[in-house]
Amino acid sequence: MNSYYFLSENQILSLIQQARSSKDPIVRETITQLDYQLNKAKVDNSIYRLAAQNKLSKLDSKAWNNDELAIDDDALVSSTPSGAFVQCWLWVENDVKPKRSRKKVVK
Repeated sequence: MNSYYFLSENQILSLIQQARSSKDPIVRETITQLDYQLNKAKVDNSIYRLAAQNKLSKLDSKAWNNDELAIDDDALVSSTPSGAFVQCWLWVENDVKPKRSRKKVVK
């Protein structure tokens, strides 16, 4: 299973504190990951999000202005010393077309 769960900082800190005494290696690994993600979330990546917004608006201003491309204020950022990947949204239309209905002919 791969999905996102949104927890407040207090919820994460509470989980970490409760599980610190565990000797279970899976719990310890989970706590290590939670601690890492909590510290990573404290880094201000707004400069990368703003740069991504500017880049997308220049690449396809029509799609950007029509909200077909979007970047959340809290979008995930994976940074390196030379740049970053920023999570963005791309709107995709359904391929399903509405059913055509026959018009009744009145005589």
